[in-house]
Amino acid sequence: MSAELDAKYANGTTNSSPYVSDSTQPPEEDLDSELRRKAVEANFPQLNSNPEKYKDDVVFTQGKVTKVYTEGSGADFSLAVPDGVFFVQNYTTEKVTEGEKIKIYGNFGGKLEASKEPIIAALLIEKNGDISQNTEPISPNITSKTATITKAKFNQIKSGMSYEKVVEIIGGPGELVSETGNPGDPLYTVMYMYKGEGDLGANANFLFQGNKLQNKAQFGLK
Repeated sequence: MSAELDAKYANGTTNSSPYVSDSTQPPEEDLDSELRRKAVEANFPQLNSNPEKYKDDVVFTQGKVTKVYTEGSGADFSLAVPDGVFFVQNYTTEKVTEGEKIKIYGNFGGKLEASKEPIIAALLIEKNGDISQNTEPISPNITSKTATITKAKFNQIKSGMSYEKVVEIIGGPGELVSETGNPGDPLYTVMYMYKGEGDLGANANFLFQGNKLQNKAQFGLK
C-alpha cells in the first residue's frame, strides 16, 4: 500500500484526513481512487489455499452480507461470494445490514486461526449503484456457480474435512443456509446445501464446526 494510503488507514479509521494542514497533499477522494486502482479482484480459492503468499495484498470483492456481528457502524461481518465466505474486519464508518449486496476494498489478512476463514480488512465499502451487475470473481479452479452433487461424490466426503476440501471434491461452492457464532471461534458453525443429481428434490447438506465437517445428510442422490 502507498504512503498516502498508509497515512489514511494507519489507525483503522477514515473519520479524519491527515492532510488538513497541508494543501499540497491529495484529498481523501484521491486516496479512495488510488485504493480502487491498486486493488486486484480477490480470488477466493487462490487466497484460501495460499494465504501467506497473498497476505497484505490490496484486493476487492463483492457479495452478500450474511451476518453482522455487532450493531451500528463499523461492525465486522461475513461476506458470501460465489466461491465461499470472507470474514470482513470493517475499518470504515459504514453500517452494513444482513442481506445487503456490497463491494469492499482493503487488505487480505490471511486466515482466522480457529475457523480458518480468510479475512479482508475493509478500508472502503461501496453500496447499491456503485456495484456492478457481475458479482462473480473469476476462479481458475472452481466454478463460480453453485455446483450439484452426485451420490459418488457424497460418498467421498468424510468427517473432519474442511469446507474447502468439500468444495474441491464437489466442484463448486454450496449455498450457505445457516450460520451460528462468530468466525474465529472454535464453535463457529455453518451449514451448506447442494442440489443433487437424482430424484426430484435431491439434495445434500453439510454441517461444519470450526471448519471441520461434523455431519452430512442426503436425499435422493444417484
